[in-house]
Amino acid sequence: MKLIFIDGIIKFNMKTTEKASQHLTRKINCKKTIFDIPIIRKEEIELDDLRLISFQHINYEKDKTKIVHMFLYDKIIDRIWNKPEKYVPRLQQFKAVFSPDYSAYLDMPQMYIMWNVYRNRFVGAELQNYGIKIIPTIQWAKPDTYFVCFAGVEIGSIVAISTIGALKNKETFLKGYYAMIETIKPTKVICYGEPIDGIDPDNTIFVKYKDAFSDKYL
Repeated sequence: MKLIFIDGIIKFNMKTTEKASQHLTRKINCKKTIFDIPIIRKEEIELDDLRLISFQHINYEKDKTKIVHMFLYDKIIDRIWNKPEKYVPRLQQFKAVFSPDYSAYLDMPQMYIMWNVYRNRFVGAELQNYGIKIIPTIQWAKPDTYFVCFAGVEIGSIVAISTIGALKNKETFLKGYYAMIETIKPTKVICYGEPIDGIDPDNTIFVKYKDAFSDKYL
């Protein structure tokens, strides 16, 4: 909902309000968990010769053996949240797709984190309904968010995480990482970013990045 001031009077931007209402009433055919968070089904995906391509570059990438990542600003991945059907035909051509990496900051209100986890799982489950293989992207904040941050993912799934910015709060990051491993028990973790001591190298594929928020992607 957006408020507009006109001649000292507060008015609603009805177009924005209607759009928000449409998002809140969207339906999806899939299993759900707490707070009606959609569940992303476990996938069998070959990870040999793993290479990633940014969601921003799918229209120009010719190598369809790559996996699409969404480690991007929220305002960019909002595009697929707002109009997922627009990107389905293109995403169906790739090997697999990460669910959107919506933010989960340490100082973010828990309500917003819950909403971002919901959108992450909703988009992933919706794309699965179109036959696209999905790898859930997992983010977390403080321990009191784990119960929602690790929801909507089947035990034994392949998952994706990122260490971008994690060195600033290494202890907090690793605490969440260990809790995620214990909860989801992933068969493999794809880590986008620099390795951090404490991450299990035997169960992790590390993918280095140049700059996740520039025009230079792997």
